[in-house]
Amino acid sequence: MTCFYLDPELKNILGNHATFDTIFSLEGILAKQKPGRKTLCFTLQGKPYFLKKHTGVGWWEILKNWGQGKKPVTSARNEWQAIQYLTQKKMDTMTLVGYGERLKNPARIQSFIVTRALENTETLERLGQDWDCHPLRFSEKTRLIQKVALLTRRMHALGLSHRDYYLCHLRIEPTTLKIYIMDLHRAVIYQNLPMRWRVKDIGALYFSSAHIHLTRRDRYRFMQAYSQLSLREISRTQGKFWHQVERRAIKMRR
Repeated sequence: MTCFYLDPELKNILGNHATFDTIFSLEGILAKQKPGRKTLCFTLQGKPYFLKKHTGVGWWEILKNWGQGKKPVTSARNEWQAIQYLTQKKMDTMTLVGYGERLKNPARIQSFIVTRALENTETLERLGQDWDCHPLRFSEKTRLIQKVALLTRRMHALGLSHRDYYLCHLRIEPTTLKIYIMDLHRAVIYQNLPMRWRVKDIGALYFSSAHIHLTRRDRYRFMQAYSQLSLREISRTQGKFWHQVERRAIKMRR
């Protein structure tokens, strides 16, 4: 069984007869590679795109995940559905222009997504690394912390957990501070998001910000914006939650 979609934008460039194999054979600059998948950057008619190709995770990975009580991510379908969901909900994320899945052996599913490159953006991780040399003004830093907190709050309110929610997976337009959610490979969507997934996401964000010079007050600002509560109310009603977040971040560091 094959699932295949190309946006009119790509059809016009590649031709209406472009196939699954046409996309899967595209070449470009290797941006990232992990077992069973790789991401390429390529250009068509002067426009930059990213192609993420999956070639299967193997039976060992599938069995290991089921053994741990986790649903294995075996193809790009998980990511393209998460992108479509966030786009439908008017959240800024990657622009999907193609996807496909070819199912034979569940451990060797071939699949892909194609997205437009987000030009003139950088990751929050890179932005944070530059703060030593080019520090943000207090008002800019405060605004950015609040934007990330509110973005996270809305994502969770929509029932989506990223599950790889690090600063490197959030891209920002420095001039507008518009933030895009990236790399939704492992995202899960629930009608009511369990608390453990909220803890996991914010703990990962906390962990990945360890190298940035954030003060205790900065962290309090994030907590207040995410919870929409005063510090007194957070301490009274959400102390356990934020303690779990901190424990998660410490565990990841170790």
